[in-house]
Amino acid sequence: MCPPLVHLNLKTIKERGPDLKHHYERWSPLHQELGFAKLVDFRYLSEDRLVQETVWEEGQRIIVNFGGSDWTVDDGSLISAGDFVYRATEGP
Repeated sequence: MCPPLVHLNLKTIKERGPDLKHHYERWSPLHQELGFAKLVDFRYLSEDRLVQETVWEEGQRIIVNFGGSDWTVDDGSLISAGDFVYRATEGP
């Protein structure tokens, strides 16, 4: 994952540019969808607190794995170390 605050100059933009672009492309749609939504739940899913779940008012979920090992979600899907999954609201 890319850090939220980055200092850039001509040298670092060449080095970090691709990572920043990837970060923007993955997170921007979620920020647009959830930026003003009410956060209704947060919990740690792992004992070491490195796998975390956040839930919004319409049921959207993001599970982030800050750990160094892959994590298996309750539905059997896998979150790689340092990655996240987004679960949109399920239809009626």
